[in-house]
Amino acid sequence: MKLWWQKEIRDARARADESERSLRESAIRREEAERLNSRARRVEGTLHRELLQNGFADALRAAFGGVR
Repeated sequence: MKLWWQKEIRDARARADESERSLRESAIRREEAERLNSRARRVEGTLHRELLQNGFADALRAAFGGVR
């Protein structure tokens, strides 16, 4: 004989499992976003240094009227 609360327990377990899966996926997405952000910052810094070394940044500023 099935007891009336067994369905509620099954449903609660299913919701808990889904929440746990969602939490793991969110953590994975957050870590990936942090890695991408870190890489983008490194690329930005490298590009900025290269533009300064090549004088392109100064030429660009002059073209736009000295805007920084």
